[in-house]
Amino acid sequence: MTYVGAPCIYYGDEIGLPGGPDPDCRRAFPWNEQGWDAQTLALTRALTAARHATPALRRGTFEVTHAQGEGAVFARRHDTGSAHIALNAATHDLHLPFTGVAPGEYREVLTGRTLTLTGDTPLSVPARGALVLVPLT
Repeated sequence: MTYVGAPCIYYGDEIGLPGGPDPDCRRAFPWNEQGWDAQTLALTRALTAARHATPALRRGTFEVTHAQGEGAVFARRHDTGSAHIALNAATHDLHLPFTGVAPGEYREVLTGRTLTLTGDTPLSVPARGALVLVPLT
């Protein structure tokens, strides 16, 4: 939902539908909501809503602003404001630099927190996690 191009949610991804190599790759959709992964569904909904509400995530340019070791940060820039995304593949928290961030208030999509950034601000990104910052509207 944060990368360039049209996002693709494959059948069942939004609810954590399990599966594996053929012949386990096309399970029937479980219509009983109690079997759904509510956390995965909430994440999908939050990222989808952020994409709809943030022009930079739909039509913005793409720029890698940091890539080292198991951490990466990229920006989606648009005339209406920029979104900044940090990814942490490490098994421990990383402090990653948000280079080129316009000072201001941002909403962290995954937690709902509001952050006030003042420029090149390093932020703690949770292990095996991400931060998705969009301009506060």
